[in-house]
Amino acid sequence: MGSVNDRMSRAETTVGAEIRFAARARQVLRQNDMGDWTRAAPNLYPHQ
Repeated sequence: MGSVNDRMSRAETTVGAEIRFAARARQVLRQNDMGDWTRAAPNLYPHQ
């Protein structure tokens, strides 16, 4: 029975991590949205 509970805990952790990851991705995309275009990450093209 212990292994079933361990698997459930891992599954809940994975789902929680996926939700947090998706929320962070949406936040980054909103921050990079310039209206008509999307800017690149600040450190991706430092010469621009």
